[in-house]
Amino acid sequence: MVYNISNEPTYGFKRKVEVAQIHIGFMDFVNKSVSLYFIVKYYEADDTPITIIPSKSVILRADNTTWVDVDGNIVEEGSIDAVMTEYDFFMMLMNQPIIISDIVESKVTWADSLGRFN
Repeated sequence: MVYNISNEPTYGFKRKVEVAQIHIGFMDFVNKSVSLYFIVKYYEADDTPITIIPSKSVILRADNTTWVDVDGNIVEEGSIDAVMTEYDFFMMLMNQPIIISDIVESKVTWADSLGRFN
């Protein structure tokens, strides 16, 4: 799965993120998480890869410290819209037929808006 994200803020290069791995795990019953491992790659405007800039790894975690609304959108803890943790939301989806790329895309969009790939 490859997603276009915002241009690199300093030089304006086009960027894409590629899902390298999705890991579901926990060390104990409190520290549970779903980790999404991404590789950020840089491109010219015509989609030619820029090989002199090394790709960058970024890990996004869905865990018990982030709260979401009924649609999985991240909200502040204590918000009236907060219904469950992001980890619980991902686990709930495992019991339903879903398109995982839709969920990953929403996480990428959220992270990009916060500059997590910079």
